[in-house]
Amino acid sequence: MNGADATVLDRLEAELALTCGTSPVWRATRAVLGVLPGDAPPDGESADALLQGESPPTLELLGSLGRTLAASHIDQALFAARSIDTGDTGLTVWTGLRTAFAMFRGGAAAALGGQQETDVVLKAVGLAFIISRLVPGDRTTAVDRFAELPWGARFLDAVATFEIALPFRGQVSFLEGALARAGGSAGSRIQAVIGKAGLQEATVLLPRLVATLDARAALAGPKVDEVAQRVANLVPRVAAPIHDLAAAGVDALPVWRALAVRAAIQAAAAAEGWRARPPRVGVAAPSAGPEPTPATPTNPPGASAASSSEPPLEPTPAPPEPLPRERRMAGAWLSSEGTWLWFGDDGRYWTRPEHRPGSVTSAGTYLREGESLTLTPSQGAAHVHVLRREGQQLALDDVSYTRMDWDLTGRTLDGRWTSPDGAHLHLGPDARWTWGARSGAYRLAPATLVRVGDDGSEDTHILLTDLVPRSGAPDRLWLDGLPWRRT
Repeated sequence: MNGADATVLDRLEAELALTCGTSPVWRATRAVLGVLPGDAPPDGESADALLQGESPPTLELLGSLGRTLAASHIDQALFAARSIDTGDTGLTVWTGLRTAFAMFRGGAAAALGGQQETDVVLKAVGLAFIISRLVPGDRTTAVDRFAELPWGARFLDAVATFEIALPFRGQVSFLEGALARAGGSAGSRIQAVIGKAGLQEATVLLPRLVATLDARAALAGPKVDEVAQRVANLVPRVAAPIHDLAAAGVDALPVWRALAVRAAIQAAAAAEGWRARPPRVGVAAPSAGPEPTPATPTNPPGASAASSSEPPLEPTPAPPEPLPRERRMAGAWLSSEGTWLWFGDDGRYWTRPEHRPGSVTSAGTYLREGESLTLTPSQGAAHVHVLRREGQQLALDDVSYTRMDWDLTGRTLDGRWTSPDGAHLHLGPDARWTWGARSGAYRLAPATLVRVGDDGSEDTHILLTDLVPRSGAPDRLWLDGLPWRRT
């Protein structure tokens, strides 16, 4: 590591060590960050501690810090964070030690009101600037790549929870509306701190960041009362509503400074990796192992005709180009309400299990933007959903979905299943099948069952299943859209 790079790293670690101090302010700051929902990222007084479990978990990438992430950009990001914490530079309106302490000394809680809305808009612009300084490369994916960092995600959650969900609880897409109401006033107030060029870069990131923060605030909503109580227990008691008290308590602490230095260290270590690979954004398949994996999220060839009383749909023309990875969804999903979504990688979706992507006209188009998913039906208005993903479970707003398309290539099933009309299908561990009086061999492919009859015939079916209770003998199969139950 050359001298200049060592100086930057030394400054980062000195700032980190300061935020790990034992003074009441820093102890309270760390305690406030600890009340955020979810698992806390690795933490400690050194860069090594923050990079535990990361790839690559070393400081070697910081050796090229001057080439991948400019030292001046890191300094600018940390300066912006300190400005937001102190409010002394004009970056914030309501935020800051002086105003928060005035409230604790008996200031009127009514003073919070509309000033908080202006405050959160300015903070969103400030965070957009910080991200623009810490994330090199493609501006269209900068927010998503920042969210890949454990402390980047924690930063986003902190702003969404403390700055939006706490003071403006229950308001859907609050920040988007607040930004529209603020117009150009937010930019003129913050330009004195981040400069004209900095404001321009922040403005590019702002739409994506606003959508991300609003989505994360919606996820934090159900837990906001618990968060408010835990934060209020850490600050002096005053005659104010508990949510306003908690918001003021957060603003009285150097939370942004603590978050920014941690995110900066992880961003510096990840910068070289971001140059070498696309962001890990989108619905990913489970890691390879003994269990089957979801089918490849590309548009496969057309499948057999749909079993339905509805008139057949016409084949689509050549599909458009795939969406960028960060905006793409994948897989066939069955909801707890019995409805289906099957996503193609070209931005189209289908709502019937017998309609494999690309085989027939789609039901509409989709667009993923971080933790929001917009579905636009072919006939109807677009609707934006809050998107959550845990393993092979998906949630859109309050409706849960289970992944149903799996790559069972090279595997066999073992059981007997009955269709709604009473037909019986046996699939054996010897890769043989019987269906009524017919029999033959079978093979499995991604979301596909191929039956080769002893008479030389061949039938290909769309095969969907949740693999419950086990992958070799699931209770339910969907063949070309029809549900079969194991007997």
